[in-house]
Amino acid sequence: FISWFSKLWFYLVNFWMSQGFNGGADSITHYQISKYSWQHDYLLMDQWGKPVFTILFSPIAQLGFSAVVLVNIGLIFLGAFWAYGIGRDLQLKRPWLVALIALWLPVVAGNGISALTEMICALFLIFYIRMALKERFILASVVLGFMPFARSEGFVIVALVILFYAFTGRWRFMPWLLAGSVVFNTLGYFITDKALWIFQSNPYVNTTFDMYGHGT
Repeated sequence: FISWFSKLWFYLVNFWMSQGFNGGADSITHYQISKYSWQHDYLLMDQWGKPVFTILFSPIAQLGFSAVVLVNIGLIFLGAFWAYGIGRDLQLKRPWLVALIALWLPVVAGNGISALTEMICALFLIFYIRMALKERFILASVVLGFMPFARSEGFVIVALVILFYAFTGRWRFMPWLLAGSVVFNTLGYFITDKALWIFQSNPYVNTTFDMYGHGT
């Protein structure tokens, strides 16, 4: 309990004393897309803002940027608590250390002072691992299928899980990973009239704006 309280105090003091935030323009963009999605509903399905993040954070964003940051801090602690559960499920001698290690990671503490999508995205993977350890693969797969719409790297994680299912003979769980894609592509189609909304509206795939540049 003392360790948890000390880390919570650290995060809150960091939030209070911070003169800025992490993530640069992305933090502001995710916050503004969430905030103004109530006035401009097409923003709810904006793939740069990430629909899962935007939909869940839209009411919080109405309270201001600081409210989004505080909720992200709460998500970090929720993830650490679930990570503790994973350590306990694995019957580790000191499962509480798993949570403390997660909370002490510099990249986690830094991103806590932001409106980035990393925190909510991490919860999808942690939840999947917890449910997989309990052999609840259908629930785990359905939830993980929504991960790419909280952060695009979720597509990579889904691909890795497909490989895991293939190598372990769990073929029947693969279709459940498509749940999130089916739901959001259907919503995207009705809103944008793009039959393949996932690809046609993806800022990394279908764009003429080279924002990242390239080398030789």
